[in-house]
Amino acid sequence: MPFTPVSTAAGAILLHLSTTNLFLSNGRIFGVSSILGNAVYSPPSKTNIPVLVGMAAGSLVAFIVAPGLFGYLKPLDLGANDIPGLGQWSAAVAGGLVGFGTYFAAGCTSGHMLCGIPRLSLRSFVSTAIFFTTAVATATFLPSPSALPVSCPDGKFLSCFATTLPPPSTLLGYLGVVSVGIIGNNVISRLKATDTNRILSSVWSGALFAAGLAISGMADPTKVLGFLHISEAFTGWKRFDPSLLLVMLCGVLPNFLRWQHAKNVRTSKTGDVTCTWSPALDTIWHLPIKTHIDMGLVFGSVIFGMGWGMMGICPGPGVVSAVVSVFSGVGVKRALGYVGGCIAARGVAKFLSSYTLTSSKPTPPPSTSDETTPLVQGQ
Repeated sequence: MPFTPVSTAAGAILLHLSTTNLFLSNGRIFGVSSILGNAVYSPPSKTNIPVLVGMAAGSLVAFIVAPGLFGYLKPLDLGANDIPGLGQWSAAVAGGLVGFGTYFAAGCTSGHMLCGIPRLSLRSFVSTAIFFTTAVATATFLPSPSALPVSCPDGKFLSCFATTLPPPSTLLGYLGVVSVGIIGNNVISRLKATDTNRILSSVWSGALFAAGLAISGMADPTKVLGFLHISEAFTGWKRFDPSLLLVMLCGVLPNFLRWQHAKNVRTSKTGDVTCTWSPALDTIWHLPIKTHIDMGLVFGSVIFGMGWGMMGICPGPGVVSAVVSVFSGVGVKRALGYVGGCIAARGVAKFLSSYTLTSSKPTPPPSTSDETTPLVQGQ
C-alpha cells in the first residue's frame, strides 16, 4: 500500500493520547490482550469492561459518522488474505496463536510496545524484538496474500516513501480529532478521583484507541502485512509499506517523553526525590512486578509473532474490526473466528499453565499479563 505518513502519524498520536490517559489518570497499562482475556475469564470489573465498551463505541462512531476519515476501519472480510490450506479457518487459527502467545508473553503490541518500552521495561524490549522478528519471518515465508498490493513498482527503497498529502478537508479532520483527544485528556486529568471518573477515563481511552487504530492503518491487515514485508530489502522493496514506522515515532516516543516528564514534575513538587508519585484519578499504580526474562516470555512472544505475521491482526485491531463486522454484517464468521480463537486459546493457555504448576513443584504461577498484575506503588 502507499506510504501514508500523515494519517499514520495522526493515528499514532491518538494511540499515544489513549495509552497516556489510561496510564497517567488510572495508573494502568493499556494491554488489549489481557483486558479482553480478563473480561472473559475473571469477574466483570470496572477496569476491563469500560475499556472494551469505549473501543466498541469508538469503532461504531468512527465507522458510521466519518467512514472517509477513518478509512482503515473495515469489516474483517479477509477472504483474499486467507492462508492456502486453511481457508476460512485462517482467522481462527491466527487468533488462536495470538491468544495463546499473548498469555505466556504477558502482553501484545499495545502492552509491550506502546506501554512497556516507554516505561523502559526490559521484558517489553525483549518481547517486542522477538514477536516482531517472528512476525516478519512468518509474513515472509508464508505464501503472500493476493490482496497485498505493490507499494514500490520499481523496487527501490526511496520509492516506498513517495506520498501525496490528503485533501485539506481530511487534514482538518485529523487535526480536529487529535485536538478533541488532547482536550479530553486534559479535562479527565482534572477530575476528582472517584470510581465513576475512573470508569469514564477508561471508556474515553478505549474510544481514542479505536480511533487511533482506524486512522493509523493498524486496523487494516493488508497495511500491516505490507509493513511486515520489510524482509523484501533482499529481493526488492515492491510490497514494503514503511508507514507504521511512524507508530514508533509518534506513539511510543511521545509516551516515553510524556510519562517521564510527568514523573519528574510530580516528584519535584514535593521537594523530596525519594517520594512516590501517583496517577491523577487513583492513589496507587496497577503495574507489572515481573522484571526477569523467562521462557514463558520468549515462548509466548514467538507464538504471538506467528499469529500476528499470518494475517496482520493483533488483539486491538481484531476487536475493533470485529465490532464493525458484526454491525455491518460483513465478514462476521472470520471476525468472530479471530476473536473467539483468541479468547479460547487464552483459556487453554491459562489451563495448561495452572495444570503444569499444580502437577509439579509449588512455584508461583506466571503473571497472566504484564498489564494486569498486582498493585505496585511508586513505580
